[in-house]
Amino acid sequence: MELIEGTTLNERLLRGALALDASVDIARQLLEGLRAIHAAGVLHLDIKSSNVMLRSGPERRAVILDFGLARAALAASRSRHVEPLTGSLPYMPPEQILGHTPSVQNDIFAFGVVLFQMLTGELPFPSTQPSTSSSIVRRLSARAPRPSQLVPAIPRWLDQLVLGCMTHPEHRFRHVGAVIDALDAR
Repeated sequence: MELIEGTTLNERLLRGALALDASVDIARQLLEGLRAIHAAGVLHLDIKSSNVMLRSGPERRAVILDFGLARAALAASRSRHVEPLTGSLPYMPPEQILGHTPSVQNDIFAFGVVLFQMLTGELPFPSTQPSTSSSIVRRLSARAPRPSQLVPAIPRWLDQLVLGCMTHPEHRFRHVGAVIDALDAR
């Protein structure tokens, strides 16, 4: 396994939100990584800021880590039993919490949470006790705020992109390419 010198995105975010340009640049890199992962027929299923390493050096490169929960997309679609609550609650889409069959939309939702976090320095679904039943119920009914509600300088198109990742599955981006297209359309 390659040794990657740097810091996790989560560690960097402990100092606050990233600049808009840096957030968009890292978002693009994560999307390209997710596109490659999905093209290989794999679902990551644990995208979160602590699973992104920012390489040290003059060129900031984001690397997706920790494939411990990953599974083949075809096997996931055929699975009758999915374990709910496998992963990190603040990054999970409601359908994953409920144990529905995972899809690329699980990773897109989690990417949206990471992008929200980069832009605002906060999680859209904060939870002080992520393992309690009340936290799970709150999480299932929560709607993400627009990032610009926390940071007014965030442009409307980026609000729409983030919320398009974290909306209900029937309205969520269907694949990573669609998210990249939305990022490029700005």
